[in-house]
Amino acid sequence: MTEGRRTPQSTQRQDGLADEATGWVPDRGDLAYDTTRKCVGVVVALPVDTDTTIFHLRPEGGGDGWTAPLGRLRQHTDTHMLPTTGEAQR
Repeated sequence: MTEGRRTPQSTQRQDGLADEATGWVPDRGDLAYDTTRKCVGVVVALPVDTDTTIFHLRPEGGGDGWTAPLGRLRQHTDTHMLPTTGEAQR
């Protein structure tokens, strides 16, 4: 890898290491980045709520929810947000 260039995979690995170092665990209402689905969701249920080891998430604006284990979730940061349209930034 070239010095100073970061791939999405290296960014994801670095974010994951930072989460592990801080011991971040999502709480109800937190925004979490799902590394498999490559999207951000609101945590709506914790493992303790469902007597399982998975978190339940929904898109921030509403929609169909999904589940994810802690190992797939990272603390949400702006680096996870990718442009969704072809419009130029103002």
